[in-house]
Amino acid sequence: MLSLFEGYLLIFVALFAVNMGLFLGNFKINNLKAISVAIISGILLIVVNYVSSYFKVLFSFLTGDFGFLFLVVSVLLFVLTWIYLKKENSLKKITCITTILFYIVILCIDSHIFAFSLFNSLLLTLFLVIIMFVVYQLSKLLLYAKREYLLIVGEYMILESILIFILGLTYWSVKELDYSMFSSYLILTPTYQVVYVIILIIFILILGLYYNDKQLKKR
Repeated sequence: MLSLFEGYLLIFVALFAVNMGLFLGNFKINNLKAISVAIISGILLIVVNYVSSYFKVLFSFLTGDFGFLFLVVSVLLFVLTWIYLKKENSLKKITCITTILFYIVILCIDSHIFAFSLFNSLLLTLFLVIIMFVVYQLSKLLLYAKREYLLIVGEYMILESILIFILGLTYWSVKELDYSMFSSYLILTPTYQVVYVIILIIFILILGLYYNDKQLKKR
């Protein structure tokens, strides 16, 4: 059964993987480069999981203040989205900053997980690589869409920042719940559902745009 912080870790890795997969589609690279980037991201995740044990004391003060951390991250993501939509040449910088931001948050969360095994780290890495590459493949459908690709990515990032903002607002309530009555996985179930809804919305949006463009070409 997942602990509270393991649940947060899974959510942030999923959000990061989808975000990076959409960014890869923006770069219009081939499959080999895309899978290479996904694997490198996974290797970095393993490294972060490994070194997090050395930061347990350093980040111990965050235990009661993760809500503030999530709120700050959500605001930063919203600002990055605004820059991404307004400045056409900002893609590389936004991708780098977003990656660093997520790895910092993942490191902070990791440092609060007791005895995170190598097996779990490998599973989480595989989870990240698969989602990132699948989303990259789905992003190719957007080449047929009439709407600009950056607008769709921007919409996802806004939804992402809203979700993280909700995590920040609810952190203290979730932390104080009686774990003898509820498992942390059940506590986080609504949050998982929000993640699934976001991914489903992106998938439906991609298919809808693809179908709409196909219908327009037939006329």
